[in-house]
Amino acid sequence: MRRWAKVAVVTKAKYSQGGLAVRAVAGLPFLLRAGMQIAFVPPQLDAPRRAQVCSVRHVKDAVYLTEFDPPLSPDAAGILEGCYCLAERRLLPSDAVLPLERGCEGFEVVDSSFGSLGRVTGLNESPAQACLIVEGHFGSLMIPFVDEFVKGVDCGEGIVETSIPQGLLDLATSTKDGRQC
Repeated sequence: MRRWAKVAVVTKAKYSQGGLAVRAVAGLPFLLRAGMQIAFVPPQLDAPRRAQVCSVRHVKDAVYLTEFDPPLSPDAAGILEGCYCLAERRLLPSDAVLPLERGCEGFEVVDSSFGSLGRVTGLNESPAQACLIVEGHFGSLMIPFVDEFVKGVDCGEGIVETSIPQGLLDLATSTKDGRQC
């Protein structure tokens, strides 16, 4: 198991308000807390790679104004937009739902445009990103476990909610039919 977990993403620099607008990723609850050490990825040349969370304040919807130590300069805050916040798994609350850690094998994958895509048969974790392996009537799909594609995970119902592009299905279909991509 990995030492670090991707728990949040920086959506916007809010330097005038003293921090960064941050939201949770991949269907997780918001897990950043004061005192928590985090790492920003991918690392940026002119911005800190690690910081300590000083304060968290709910702004609207799923967005939280998060302040860090060391304090961020306006330039560094802007550079961190789009970066992910990693937290050590051992520091996360024991009752936090971590879909990648719990595993989603057997969960049904339901897409907002294409309906049921099949069932999760595994997880391919690579340094770049984790991908759900899904088997269904579209063949074998690898769906990146990122916010753009995975909209939520309902562990109680055993459902992964997605919103994938048509091109991902086209790749699976062409591979299934024996055509090269």
